[in-house]
Amino acid sequence: MAIIVSITGGKEIEAKLKKLGSSIYQMREGFAILGQEISRYYTDQVFNSQGQVLGQTWARLKPATMRAKDRAGYRRYETVPLIRTGLMRNSFTFEAGTSSLKIGNLQDYFKYHQFGTEHIPQRKMMGINNSIRNTIANVIKREVTKKLESV
Repeated sequence: MAIIVSITGGKEIEAKLKKLGSSIYQMREGFAILGQEISRYYTDQVFNSQGQVLGQTWARLKPATMRAKDRAGYRRYETVPLIRTGLMRNSFTFEAGTSSLKIGNLQDYFKYHQFGTEHIPQRKMMGINNSIRNTIANVIKREVTKKLESV
């Protein structure tokens, strides 16, 4: 993903950037904000839309899966893909570094649903769409502006 930065105020901005040096790239706070926002997006928006916000609505459950969920006492979610107890939905995590952000899911079985298998259809819970791109751009813009205003 490319991030395009346009700079106005040439000489003044150039002087501030020189003063900041490589610290301009250290954005642990911004990455922590992004981690929280994107994790929450995956937990809420992706699950509430059953994947539609990522461009592909999740496949419906097979009748046998619905019956198994019902027998196991999960009648409330018997027709809802990827929710039985809510554990996977609530297991998105992030790790914010000074110049990186890692987002993942703690559940071992997450990967089988995210990528699909021979017997399990792919039901993406993580991905990049325009909403996430805009969030990333806005947070980075806010962090760079804050740094520039501090010098």
